[in-house]
Amino acid sequence: MNTYFEQAFAHAFLGRMESGTPLTFVSKADLIALKRAAGRPRDLLDIEKLEAIPPASEIPVSEDSDVHAWESGWDGHERAQLLRMARLTLAEKLEWLEEAQSLVLELRREPPGTPSEK
Repeated sequence: MNTYFEQAFAHAFLGRMESGTPLTFVSKADLIALKRAAGRPRDLLDIEKLEAIPPASEIPVSEDSDVHAWESGWDGHERAQLLRMARLTLAEKLEWLEEAQSLVLELRREPPGTPSEK
């Protein structure tokens, strides 16, 4: 019998970033099943957040709905960010990941003139 991981991996989308970094994307339903099987406290909290995200077909296309997200505090901002990410195509998500990876690499570099730690 297949484990949750084997089932999720069988349905997964395998991709590669421009840098060559391999990526594996599982569906929301498979991710929830994996987290439920793990049963750790953090996974259970993640399940609540994942289940609160509406299907992409129910997410408004207009950005106007997110204009006041900051007014509802950090939770509102986090939800608005999740909704924005949910609206992106897979290609747009990969592009976003590549940009984020480039930013992390740039931030790790020492600025010129910074004394090295020894």
